[in-house]
Amino acid sequence: MNQKSVNKIQPVILIILDGFGIAPPSQGNAVALAKKPIFDKLTMFYPTMTLQASGEAVGLSWGEPGNSEVGHLSLGSGKIVWQNLARITQTITEGGFFDNQAFLKAIAHTKKNNSTLHLMGLVSNGSVHSLNDHLYALLEILAKNELKDVAIHAFLDGRDTPRDSGRGFISDLQQRIQDIGVGQIATLSGRFWAMDRDNHWERIEQSYLAMTKGLAEKEYKEPLQAIDDSYKSEVYDEEFKPVVIINEKGEARSKIKDNDAVIFFNFRSDRAREITKAFVSEDFKGF
Repeated sequence: MNQKSVNKIQPVILIILDGFGIAPPSQGNAVALAKKPIFDKLTMFYPTMTLQASGEAVGLSWGEPGNSEVGHLSLGSGKIVWQNLARITQTITEGGFFDNQAFLKAIAHTKKNNSTLHLMGLVSNGSVHSLNDHLYALLEILAKNELKDVAIHAFLDGRDTPRDSGRGFISDLQQRIQDIGVGQIATLSGRFWAMDRDNHWERIEQSYLAMTKGLAEKEYKEPLQAIDDSYKSEVYDEEFKPVVIINEKGEARSKIKDNDAVIFFNFRSDRAREITKAFVSEDFKGF
């Protein structure tokens, strides 16, 4: 390549229009109705095509909506990168999920120490940080291995799902617990508290204390009652304050203790790091 040809190379600009989509014009299509002369000129006079931004085209399960993370990863890599959501779901379908050595080691550990296995994560069908089907599959593994002492520390969503969808998810979870025959809900917490990622350690601390010490502003015998009361106060899923679920004796159903095992069933790491550090970092100084 000579100097002349180098000088003729024109720059290529990649511009991300966040939240911008292409759809048939309609009365509710803000993009189509907006005045955007430059964009309209570019699409009118230059070659234009649309890209599939959901499902298998971006490494998700068929029919799953895309999101910013998978979209940017696909654009940056220039290829289909199969996401954790699709990979995990596939292992459940094919059966490999149920032979996962990390899960089996956690089960063996709790049996050996006569301790509790805790499941911790976002109870949601938002498919951004977690998926309820993964939690249900974990319960199936524990039932298959005849584990009896299983506690669930459920985080409510309300960000990637409707703000008051948590009640339905928890109701469904309770039905699955009954059907599968293992597990009980020990704590509830909104993701604002349990899944902070901006070093607001006072939020993480509230969830941590509920899960490990059984300490919270409020205690409830029934998870759904806790959610109903919060909704009445117009505090919805995301900001739902941590609560401890108690037994008939007025004691916390379960607390995370030494020699217990914990499986964090979120598949996305960014909002799992802080609460994980509180449990595993030897020099942790967040609170």
